[in-house]
Amino acid sequence: KDFLEIAHSPETNVLLLAMSSILLRAGNAHFRRKQWKEACQDYVSAQSYRSLRHEAKDIMSEEKKEHNNIYFEDAKLNGRISNNIASVQSKQKMYEEARSEYTKALQIKQGTLEALHKSNTNKKGEVDDSNLVSDIASTFHNIGLLRMNC
Repeated sequence: KDFLEIAHSPETNVLLLAMSSILLRAGNAHFRRKQWKEACQDYVSAQSYRSLRHEAKDIMSEEKKEHNNIYFEDAKLNGRISNNIASVQSKQKMYEEARSEYTKALQIKQGTLEALHKSNTNKKGEVDDSNLVSDIASTFHNIGLLRMNC
């Protein structure tokens, strides 16, 4: 319960997002070293920090309403974590689980791209979506590789 109360502080809520991002990178380091179990643990921990962050619905709804940078960074992070969990599952030959997680990652990333474009319809200027489009293309590529393994 104490953690849930802490999540309602805007400053702490952003720290939870930072911790999630750090754990994603730690998982990536384990992944590169082919330490699948540790990578998966880091990715699941990253998702847990995100889930805790989302318990503060008041902050999350304000971020979503404003479509601010924190909202989009959180959504991008969510897609990357799901994508990386699927990659670990694929390496462990857990193909059905990986397929499901890649599908989830793709849905998250596509939803984030749509929200990014919708938020910019009210503003003048270009949308820098190149990293997100690249993430989506990478997920499609990973799905293709997975299909070759099944």
